[in-house]
Amino acid sequence: MGGSEIIMITQLFYIPGALQAQTALIEKDGGLVCAYFGKTLAKLLDEDPDGVVVSIDEALDLIEKATVAAFCKPPVETTEDRFLEMLEALPPQGWTKYRGVEMFYMSEALCGTIHQWFFRAGKRFFTMDRPCYATNADLVQEIAPLLT
Repeated sequence: MGGSEIIMITQLFYIPGALQAQTALIEKDGGLVCAYFGKTLAKLLDEDPDGVVVSIDEALDLIEKATVAAFCKPPVETTEDRFLEMLEALPPQGWTKYRGVEMFYMSEALCGTIHQWFFRAGKRFFTMDRPCYATNADLVQEIAPLLT
């Protein structure tokens, strides 16, 4: 591989449950090798037998699922002071009120698409980590059991 050679990466070596792909793969001499260090697929599988070859789109989907599983835990109650501190820390994203629940998420991601969300429902306050693309309806449904 010369310095000016353009290489198209279409496959990745991924270990299920990981929050990132292990390496990019390229075709060389009829087989797949690590695009960066030249390790063969057989060598990669010797080092990580659970690894799989996936397309970039498949890897992104698997990484998103692993990230959600790692970060998205049940909502917890917090304080008004914490809610206000976070509201004023960075410009709030998605700041809205839905079905009587005020909500926003932090503009800085925790990991990938996962952001810390905050909620005000009457005089009670909650937080949880969820993707920034979570819907208001789904979020409010998750905290609803805590309101009774």
